[in-house]
Amino acid sequence: MTHRYIALSQDSVLTIIDLPRAHHRVLYERFLQRGASDLAINQQELFPEPIPVSPDDLHLLTEVKKGLREIGFDIRAEGKNRVLVKGIPADMPAVPARELIDSLLAELSEHGIPDAKNRRKGLALTLANACSMKKARNLQKEEIEELILSLYACKEPAFTADGRQIMTTLEPEEIKKRLQ
Repeated sequence: MTHRYIALSQDSVLTIIDLPRAHHRVLYERFLQRGASDLAINQQELFPEPIPVSPDDLHLLTEVKKGLREIGFDIRAEGKNRVLVKGIPADMPAVPARELIDSLLAELSEHGIPDAKNRRKGLALTLANACSMKKARNLQKEEIEELILSLYACKEPAFTADGRQIMTTLEPEEIKKRLQ
C-alpha cells in the first residue's frame, strides 16, 4: 500500500499530513543545519561509479562544490565530462549516485545556482527538491513514525521550505459537519 497522507488523532482533532512534503521539509532542515556546521559527515562510496556529464553540467557542479562539500558530498571532476561521487551525506536517503546527480543537475538547471548571499539556503532547498520522495511510495510503519517525529522536530513543520502546506487539521465540528 502506498502512502501519500497519514491521519493522526489527538484530543478529537484530526491532523492530516502530506508525507512527501513532510519528507521535503525534514531533508531541507537537515541539509541547512549540516551546511551551518563544520561536522558534515559523509559515507564514502566503496566503488564510485564515473557519471558522464556535459561541460555545462560540470560547470554547475563546480559552482556549488564548496556548498555540497559542507553538506557532506564528495563529488570530484574526472576529466571534462565525468564526475565521481566519492561520498554522500551519512543519513542520505538510499538513492543511486547517478540518479542523485541527475536530480541535482535538473534542479540546478531549472532554478539556477543559488546566489552567494543565500547559497546555503538555496542549496539546501535544491537538494531537498532533488532527494525528497516526489510522490506516494510504500513506507513501513517505523519509517512513517520516524518521518513524523522528524517533522515535528523541525523549526517550521507546517510548511515546506518553498511554502507549500504540509498538514491541515480538522476540528470535531468540521468532521461532524462533513459526515452529516
